[in-house]
Amino acid sequence: MATFYDRVEVTAKALDGTPYDPTADPVAIAYTPLVGSVPTWPDANTVWHSATWEVVGSAAVPTALLLIGASAPIQLPIGNYARWVRVTSTPELDPIPAGVLQIG
Repeated sequence: MATFYDRVEVTAKALDGTPYDPTADPVAIAYTPLVGSVPTWPDANTVWHSATWEVVGSAAVPTALLLIGASAPIQLPIGNYARWVRVTSTPELDPIPAGVLQIG
């Protein structure tokens, strides 16, 4: 298994609907199993991994980064996973679906 950064673009909006830069807020990524093609929604047992922010240039979309793989702290078995991102912007902590990650 390779070691790589899982990158998740995050577009955030304030309560009034205007875009805002979430990079000052903590971000985390979680992976849940797919049941067929249906993602499993995160629950109380879901492990959230602290991620970091990557922003390249002033017009870039903020991207959450998480190092996973053989030489990383997070190692996932071969399979397909629903990917979730969570930006902690008090009081909101809602998980946001962020596609599928395929390992192997």
